[in-house]
Amino acid sequence: MTGESRLIGSDDPIMVAPGTDVILPCRLEFEMDLVNKTIEWSKAGEKTEPAKRKSLKTYVFLYRRGIQITAMMMQSYIQRTSMFDDRLSRGDMSLKIMNVTFEDNGIYECSLPRRQQRAKVQLVVSESRLIGSDDPIMVAPGTDVILPCRLQFEMDLVNKTIEWSKVGEKTEPAKRKSLKTYVFLYRRGIQITAMMMQSYIQRTSMFDDRLRRGDMSLKIMNVTFEDNGIYECSLPRRQQRAKVQLVVNRGQCGSSADPPLFSWTKLLSSSLLFVFYNVLLVLFVHKYRLWTRAQKDAERWRRRRLTVETSRALNLCGWINSDEDEEEEEEEDEEEEEDRIGRPSPPLGPLPEPDQADTNQY
Repeated sequence: MTGESRLIGSDDPIMVAPGTDVILPCRLEFEMDLVNKTIEWSKAGEKTEPAKRKSLKTYVFLYRRGIQITAMMMQSYIQRTSMFDDRLSRGDMSLKIMNVTFEDNGIYECSLPRRQQRAKVQLVVSESRLIGSDDPIMVAPGTDVILPCRLQFEMDLVNKTIEWSKVGEKTEPAKRKSLKTYVFLYRRGIQITAMMMQSYIQRTSMFDDRLRRGDMSLKIMNVTFEDNGIYECSLPRRQQRAKVQLVVNRGQCGSSADPPLFSWTKLLSSSLLFVFYNVLLVLFVHKYRLWTRAQKDAERWRRRRLTVETSRALNLCGWINSDEDEEEEEEEDEEEEEDRIGRPSPPLGPLPEPDQADTNQY
């Protein structure tokens, strides 16, 4: 492959929240083994720490032939920076910075000094705000609902404190520890039921896989009309809050009681469905009868045609009488029938008396 492989950084700034880990991308255009090369990561505008000043270069990370040179790195980055050994063999020299702080804001430069190649990446560390929902969440009673709440940027919340409360609710007397009403309380991977409202303990949960991405949405199962209201999700140690409004549809009656089991709308819809399915059934039966009748007619026609073809074949072979023989036989039968009908019948009279001689024999 011809041409020099250039270094590629990132044209877009990398935006993260404080306390998270970030990867600053930097790689060669074409794959190349960098394990035995010299790689430098520096931060634009930084001054070299006096105790480790060897040149005017400030090193966030310094790598030479498989070894990290900490003697020329800034102290704040020594324990928090690393590269990926498996990626270096493919020309990828991206840098990972752990537990990002606001001081990490700035423009970073990756370079291969012996090849005189450089690339830049901008890191923006910004407070990730909580995002709830501007629109109310509409649900029907008896269903499950998810109240959305997440951080603007991804961040692992597994070991954080998360609070879900309902605006305007009073703390239950038996569990009053503060003026805060908790619909859900989560501390370092554990649900704290001792400070939760009793009606929510068995019906609320969060998603463990989403917490690692900064999503602290709450699931409420078997929603009731009493769940109507405004909910607040918060990260108390970061002093961040967001609100979500839940609206449980009360139906036509407009009361907080359960909706009536009977309604004319349900009856009408059920009747229409019943009529529709019965019409489909009748049409199906009618079509089936027409189909069976057609099959029978086709079978009857096939048998009749087979009989005619068989008779013709037998006539050709001389195995049955020809049409002329059949006509002569029919004429003879007709003549015999005419003779039998035209012959006068003997007169009916008294029976002759038996002879005397015949009588004497008995």
